[in-house]
Amino acid sequence: MRQIAAAGSNARGQLGLGHTDDAAVPTRPETAGTHSGPAPATPLELTGGANHSLALVRGPHGAELWVCGDNTDGQLGLGEGSPPHTPVWTRCPLPTTPADPPTAAACGWTTSFVVTAAGRVLVAGSNAHGQAGLGSVRGSPSFVQLPSALDGHQPDSDSLPVLPPIRRIACGLRHTLMLAVDSSVWACGANRFGELGLAPFTKPVTIAQRIAGLPPAVDIACGQHHTLVICARSGRIAAFGKNRHGQLGAAPSAVPASADPIWTSLPGGARAATAVAGWSTSGAVSDDGALFLWGRCDRGQLGGHADAVRAADPLASAETPCAIRWSPFAVNLGCGFIELSSDGAGRPRFAIAAGSEHMLAVVAHPTGCRCVAWGWNEHGNCGVGHLADVHEPTPLVGMDPLPGGAVVAVGAGGGHSLVWV
Repeated sequence: MRQIAAAGSNARGQLGLGHTDDAAVPTRPETAGTHSGPAPATPLELTGGANHSLALVRGPHGAELWVCGDNTDGQLGLGEGSPPHTPVWTRCPLPTTPADPPTAAACGWTTSFVVTAAGRVLVAGSNAHGQAGLGSVRGSPSFVQLPSALDGHQPDSDSLPVLPPIRRIACGLRHTLMLAVDSSVWACGANRFGELGLAPFTKPVTIAQRIAGLPPAVDIACGQHHTLVICARSGRIAAFGKNRHGQLGAAPSAVPASADPIWTSLPGGARAATAVAGWSTSGAVSDDGALFLWGRCDRGQLGGHADAVRAADPLASAETPCAIRWSPFAVNLGCGFIELSSDGAGRPRFAIAAGSEHMLAVVAHPTGCRCVAWGWNEHGNCGVGHLADVHEPTPLVGMDPLPGGAVVAVGAGGGHSLVWV
């Protein structure tokens, strides 16, 4: 039976193993003595926040959301009075209909989102910085729907916007980006560093607003305080927000932060297809499956040793105490290209996920596929069997290689990793 294997930090039970001990190798609930989790199903999305996890799956009875981990802010969506943490995978009821099932999910630090097939947005958890888009800073312990044009909502007398149908959501520490079906991009939450792309820098935005001036977008990603948007026509990347480690693709001394887009192109004319972002790291997968990263690299976040990054870009490294790089860096994946997967609506995406300072990806292999990870590994979140940082893409224990198609989805939280095997 396909099942979720998890590794890394587990202080609030976010690995779904029935206990709160960290795991340095990918561990399944049945191995840990619990049989919690979704029945045989097709994964639509695996994702995590600070200390919670979501698994959106399609099973014999339709799409279901399973949750585990921290629920202090209601981020599991289990309702008023639910336990402050849940260390086993638990099915979460959603206010959806069979005609409009859930197809995508995303986690902020302590906030959770679900998107339906038609493009409605459901949210639960913290809203202290407006990141839930509820129009105030009050959160919700259950999933509630944001006002949508699909339901006849219109801008109110103060001309506050109403969301169009949404395709995908990405979350930072305290901000949220939404990619609409019409390829526009909407944003809410904290904007201290310009991470919403809304100038000038402002107090939190509590109702999502459209980012003006962007061309049609094909993908989005959020780091701690920065945002990436991939242009559909050109395959270039627009970045805005904090730039302390070059994550916007510019020298930090020249651009400490920006609410205006900083544009980056991949080397050799490659076109970006999928965006990925860690806390202070940015990346893109090209349309042929090659991976490019830039930003902070003191813990192996760029998939290369810090000394190699310094040697490749000494000017960038001279700007900060730790190794950084502000131009895209091609990552040696060792055996091939990142595997194609699909989102909940059947659109192609590449199988890659980022935690706060680590990444994992499914890579093509001649005999099947290989799940690799790299970066910060204090809690064993890279799943390689030890706690030292991992400076190059390294197969997870027990996953090198797996038979064709055995790894079909990956996800990550702040310090943990999720793999559907």
